[in-house]
Amino acid sequence: LPLSVCLHPEASSALQLSKDLHKLEERLYSKHGIELVFVDAPLLDVQLGQSVGDDGGGINAIEPRTGDDGNEEFISRRWYVKEDARTTALEEGLETVQRTTVRWSGLDASLLHLQQIWKRGGANVSKNTPGDFECFPFQGVLGFGQGANVAALLPLLSTTQTEDKDDAPPLFQGLQFVALVGGADIMDYQPADNTREEIRIDSEDLYVGSDGLASLHILLGADRQTCRSGENLARKYGPKAQVHRVPQSNSTCNATLCNILGKFLVSRKNE
Repeated sequence: LPLSVCLHPEASSALQLSKDLHKLEERLYSKHGIELVFVDAPLLDVQLGQSVGDDGGGINAIEPRTGDDGNEEFISRRWYVKEDARTTALEEGLETVQRTTVRWSGLDASLLHLQQIWKRGGANVSKNTPGDFECFPFQGVLGFGQGANVAALLPLLSTTQTEDKDDAPPLFQGLQFVALVGGADIMDYQPADNTREEIRIDSEDLYVGSDGLASLHILLGADRQTCRSGENLARKYGPKAQVHRVPQSNSTCNATLCNILGKFLVSRKNE
């Protein structure tokens, strides 16, 4: 049974993303036997004054709401918090250059959280013996927004730190593909006023080695900086990267986006 981990965007939750992808999830499972496993981020949003998290989004999300079944539902979560940029003046020759650094607070906790889930695999109830569970390995990761940013990092991680990355076993063993919706390269973060168009990607800079890894990159909206970061990220995934541009919409997964995701996930199963 092909299993994929799904990572929700910031100021959201696994429950909310599962509702947003309900139709796609049903179609994939009933027609192709592909199962999506939705995972909560470990960081809870906390309301401070009139803002939540680092974006001020999700104020209504952290207020308990009553669902159709009478139970409270939906808690706002995120995978990391982008702390205020710190600018450092560095002397290079006769010039003083301003360098901006950003800290992604909580990212290490999220990666450890995902590592534990990945190693355990997806639990499925046995049809033959009620109450009996068996675990199946995950094959891929589907991420939205912050979830996509985190998912993009997973092929980079190895169990040990060695000079030769090819000799170190991957931390997420068995990872065959990633699908990133609105993903950005947070390892190469550039402030909003940076005008660099693109970066040169050499073979040693590839996230996934010279052979590449199957990946889908869906760029949302028309924001130039966001699309540029997504394009640079796709280049780091090598020759197997697929890039699609989809207009921004109010829904997490509109019909066009769901069709692209569905076709990609089915193609991964068939290979």
